[in-house]
Amino acid sequence: MENKQIPYFKSLLEYFSLILKIIFHSASLLFVLPSNKLLLDFKEKLVLTITGINNCAYSSLLHTRIAIENGVKISEVKRLLEGKIETFPKDEYAALLYAKHWTETNGNVSDVERKKVINFFGLRETRILEAVIMSAHFSNMCSNTVTAYNEHMSEHRSFAIFLLTSPFAYFTKKGALKTK
Repeated sequence: MENKQIPYFKSLLEYFSLILKIIFHSASLLFVLPSNKLLLDFKEKLVLTITGINNCAYSSLLHTRIAIENGVKISEVKRLLEGKIETFPKDEYAALLYAKHWTETNGNVSDVERKKVINFFGLRETRILEAVIMSAHFSNMCSNTVTAYNEHMSEHRSFAIFLLTSPFAYFTKKGALKTK
């Protein structure tokens, strides 16, 4: 994978905005009974797509292992982390494309794109997709924030953000480095 810039939380407002978005979205899921749950292999494909965009080292390690354990082929893992999603089946491609759009826009999804996904999957499944996307993005951003702080990236100087994101990054790193 190429050496690209990592996105990370640059302000407390950005951090808490995403936390609130996740909380409100999760609360709305209480009133939505999903018709079926996401299969683990597909969930990992979503997470790997997001992780590839965010260039999160620890999530890449952790979710590569989990994906392979759940039947995702190594060649698919590589394509997902590289953002090459065009060759996946139509239903998977639609969700992966939405995850990519959501991540690249930091959750500022256009109404048109969201309606396309709702029309394709239905509202229930779209909300479940969004919950997975938000959680994966948040985890990536926390890990990347700690990495940015530890590597003394010029823009990142907030010790408060470092402290808030450290527990999430710790568990991601711990999971990534876990051996059987």
